[in-house]
Amino acid sequence: RQPLLRLRLFKDVFEALKQQPRYEIDRDFVLELIVMNMPQENYERVFETFSHWSRFGDLFVYDEDTEKISIADGLIEVGAKG
Repeated sequence: RQPLLRLRLFKDVFEALKQQPRYEIDRDFVLELIVMNMPQENYERVFETFSHWSRFGDLFVYDEDTEKISIADGLIEVGAKG
């Protein structure tokens, strides 16, 4: 988990999620981060890669039905450690 949280997109999403009462944000928020920080990249492809790595790293969960991203179980404790 920790190596992924050193990457800017993952770190920015994690920080945004921690600020939310239910620890969830809209997909559009992440797409905006991608567009603003990586304007020359295909934002849909980057989001898909982000979503796969988030799931693989057990960081975030993406619900396709609600288009919400939430923190995976146990990540808040990890994030609190550093």
